[in-house]
Amino acid sequence: MFTGLIEAIGSVDAVSGGAEGMRLSILCPAIAAGLSPGDSVNVDGACQTVVAVTPTAFAVEAVGDTLVKTTFRGLARGARVNLERAMRADGRFGGHMVTGHVTGTARILSWGPGGGAPDGGAGAWFLVLALDPAWEDRVVPEGSIAVDGVSLTVAEVSPGPAARISIIPHTRLATTLAGKKAGDLVNIELDILASYVRAAMKAVLGTASGVSMEKLREWGYS
Repeated sequence: MFTGLIEAIGSVDAVSGGAEGMRLSILCPAIAAGLSPGDSVNVDGACQTVVAVTPTAFAVEAVGDTLVKTTFRGLARGARVNLERAMRADGRFGGHMVTGHVTGTARILSWGPGGGAPDGGAGAWFLVLALDPAWEDRVVPEGSIAVDGVSLTVAEVSPGPAARISIIPHTRLATTLAGKKAGDLVNIELDILASYVRAAMKAVLGTASGVSMEKLREWGYS
């Protein structure tokens, strides 16, 4: 379990492997010093198992679903990645419940200053993401979302659907979001609580009650 509060930014030092798997060596002395083989690390939103450690770097091996659902296939030497070690049981829960199980990727529609800051740079930036239509009932205003492993709050959801997210200066500068631009793909993990509620509702509405998601929409629920 993770919180979505990024501990450090690492740099991909080496990429190897073939079509069935990818081994990443990630340079980050601040994180590597506290890791052992078998530990879990959130790498750009994806929970990965450490398979090797040196004083300055660690290695993970991504396979199967991870390569299909994430941006990992596009990683190359020198790429910067967000890192967070698994949360300790006695730690503070400063972000939200992040499992490290990426739902899929989303494309950045726009990313830049929101305006209104007296000095032109101290105010919030706004990130707008094009979401998969299948996610529409799991993303709500004021709800949580993890973008490349970063715990964020959705400010607005518009038709498409698209999500607008306000980013404070600290979050932008302490994560890889600072280097993103319109058109880039990012890893998304939807709120796990919303996913559980959706599954429970589908189980209930799937009975012979005559009530369905379509009926609820017809009656004005959304």
